[in-house]
Amino acid sequence: IAFTYEDRGGLPWSVAHLRATPTPGGALLSWIPRGIDIPDSWDRPDPSRQRRYRVEALLSGVVGHSQAVDQASAAVPAGHNSARVAEIGTDGRIGHWVSIALGAS
Repeated sequence: IAFTYEDRGGLPWSVAHLRATPTPGGALLSWIPRGIDIPDSWDRPDPSRQRRYRVEALLSGVVGHSQAVDQASAAVPAGHNSARVAEIGTDGRIGHWVSIALGAS
């Protein structure tokens, strides 16, 4: 029996509340970051580490646009029918994807 340890528990958490707002040039995506270092209470300080995200826009399941961003929002160009967002971990691994439909474009 072969076993490969992948440390999937060490991947970044998926983002929450992914939204797409139509714009004249495409869509503006926004989301809320999640993680063990993000407090559940406003009484606690914000997490100290900078977060990075991979944002991809897809047309019929094929990536047509990809970018890395440092904030919890990104613009995607028109001509795509879905988008997905994942956090990039400190080790460079990409966490779990969250997808959203962009509608007809």
